[in-house]
Amino acid sequence: MTVILLGAIVAALGGILLYTEASIFLKSAGGRNERLSPLLSGTYATGLSGFSNRILMLDCDEALNSTFGKLQPAETRVAYAQNCLKAADDVLKRRPSDGLAYLVKANAYQYLGDSQAMARSLVQSRHMSPGEGWIADGRLRLGLPIYPELPADAAAAVTADVALLASSRRSAAWLARLYLRKDKSPEVLLSLVDTLPDRSKANVLAEIRAATRLR
Repeated sequence: MTVILLGAIVAALGGILLYTEASIFLKSAGGRNERLSPLLSGTYATGLSGFSNRILMLDCDEALNSTFGKLQPAETRVAYAQNCLKAADDVLKRRPSDGLAYLVKANAYQYLGDSQAMARSLVQSRHMSPGEGWIADGRLRLGLPIYPELPADAAAAVTADVALLASSRRSAAWLARLYLRKDKSPEVLLSLVDTLPDRSKANVLAEIRAATRLR
């Protein structure tokens, strides 16, 4: 009887966990409002798999940084930022080395006006994910426009990300796109590129020229 009871409990728990994981994937397949509504209400769920939690963090990134998110009323954006901070902390409890979760925290802190916590989270993101180009691109979108105001360790993280993306033509395309956005950061970006080896400089300049021709 005890074995049967334990088996039933395990099966029930397994069903609950499976439902939680599945609900994250199902929401990710829905429309934007459906996907982001848990981040507005604070009813988001973290999963057991790294992939499901990455989906949650990508939803936070969209809520905080997309044109859709930026056009929301101030109270909605505050709710997104506050709940994404909590969600990122929940993810980091399961996976302390998640560089994307730290980037989400950095963006949320930036919107909420806590520049010191933002800088710490930016540095942590770089420390945990030094070689992931797409996360480095996200850090640069946050850090380049405010580079002159960053503390030394955060500025060093931004500089290292520029060097990482400039190291190949393929990743230098991200820097070209950042340059062409011209959101307070083109001169800063070029000044950082100018400190790099000639091959890295050539990669960036070639991608800027290629992107300009396509416009």
